[in-house]
Formats: sequence, C-alpha cells, structure tokens
Amino acid sequence: MTLELELIHNIRSAGDTIRSLYEGRGSQKNILMTLLKRGSMSQRDLTEGLEIKPGSASEVLGKLEEAGLLARTISKSDRRTFILELTEEGRKRAEEYRKAREERHRRMFSCLSVKEKEELSELLSKLNCHLDSEFKGP
Repeated sequence: MTLELELIHNIRSAGDTIRSLYEGRGSQKNILMTLLKRGSMSQRDLTEGLEIKPGSASEVLGKLEEAGLLARTISKSDRRTFILELTEEGRKRAEEYRKAREERHRRMFSCLSVKEKEELSELLSKLNCHLDSEFKGP
C-alpha cells in the first residue's frame, strides 16, 4: 500500500466514524443547540443557517414545539415570519446536548496531545485548501 493510499484510508475511516457520531444538520439536537447559541431567530434564518429544507424543518420544529422545548411566535414586524425561541425546558435539554457533544469531541481526540491536535488541524487545513483549489470546479 502506498503512503498516499494509507492516508486516504485513514482519513476516510476517521470521517466515517465522525459522520456516524454527528447529529445531522436538521436533527432536533442540532436545532436546539443552534437556538441555544444564537438565541431567538426566524424560522427562515434557522433553515438557511443549517442548510436544511423548510419542509423538513417545519416537521422537526412541530415535534419540538409539541414536546414543549420550543415556542414559535409570529413576528410583530412581518406576520409571515415565525420567530423561534427555546422554552426553559428546551434550554435545559440543549445545554445537556451541548455538554455531551463537547465531551464526545474531547474523547474523540483524547489520544492526541495539544501539540499533536494543533499540528493535525494545521495539516488538515492545508490539505483541504489544496483539495479545494486542485479538484473543485469553478
């Protein structure tokens, strides 16, 4: 096996594991954590920011609202716009998810020293920059 093929294998394997642990852009967890971080926001801003389809978002938001984790109100300045805000229970749940995610991230890289993490981050940034310029079309 060439060194390049070994690198590709290792990067793909790590990517597969990371992807399997990821909540997904339109997941309930990710929506709650986004609202925790950003505060109240319009439904449109949420869907655009998370790059999810409005129809998919409406279904998930409805479930969060039914569970008492989210409140949707009509904007006072634009009656066609919904403003999303976490309820107190939604804030608690989002904070739990945020802490669990941070712990998971810590565990994912616990085999590396701080210096190794910095080096890996720098190398991956350099590789991504090169791949973007070399292989992504205009």
